[in-house]
Amino acid sequence: MCRNVTIRQQIGLEEPIVKEIEQSPLTWYGHVQRMAEGKLPKITLKWMPKQESTRKTEEKLGGRYKEGHERKKPK
Repeated sequence: MCRNVTIRQQIGLEEPIVKEIEQSPLTWYGHVQRMAEGKLPKITLKWMPKQESTRKTEEKLGGRYKEGHERKKPK
């Protein structure tokens, strides 16, 4: 039987692959944070959609929202 620990030792990995997978987004985030303000990845990371009221959304859809789908009411 071949254990994961044995395989990691043979290929030279000290940490489980899960640790590396968890660390990757953090590394990318740090990389983007160090970028200049005008760079697209940094702009995209900071972007937040505008909050619109439901009434405005319904007006933009021309009433289709009300006709085609019933809104779920909060409990």
